[in-house]
Amino acid sequence: MRAHEPIRIRKMSKNDLPGIDDLLLQEESGEIDFIGSLREKIQAYLKNPAQHEYTILICVQDDNILGYACYGAIAGTEGSFRLYDLIIRADCKRPKLAALLLQTIEKKIRSLHGRLLIAEICEHTSMAAILLQNQFSLNGRIASYFSNDQDLVFMVKYFGEKVTNYE
Repeated sequence: MRAHEPIRIRKMSKNDLPGIDDLLLQEESGEIDFIGSLREKIQAYLKNPAQHEYTILICVQDDNILGYACYGAIAGTEGSFRLYDLIIRADCKRPKLAALLLQTIEKKIRSLHGRLLIAEICEHTSMAAILLQNQFSLNGRIASYFSNDQDLVFMVKYFGEKVTNYE
């Protein structure tokens, strides 16, 4: 039996599109709108590598794409970033691979003097549980956003001291 290569995190390239398509088709939501939104970000990223709106990282082992993350700086802010997507192949160790991707993103954001990373997600997904396991906190909710029983939640991870201006 052949030993596996080490897991690598790297930026996505055009050659990764077939593997990304396979990963998206396995995604738990499977919703066409969701997949279409992901593909739009991928196309914007690949069309203009110099753009700064999206950065896409993939988790690879033995030429297989195991995970995908898309994040970017939020325009008009100082050091605020958004985690757009985090997808890990269903047959993989999701918490471990998600943590590797999130650590890579955090390291890059810290190198850019980033202050926080925000994720806006459906509460009842594996991503919500994974973010909580990786020191994100629940910072807000819009009830019945996606449907009557699916809320939109705002999860945030702060890098450094959290500053509040409440009185």
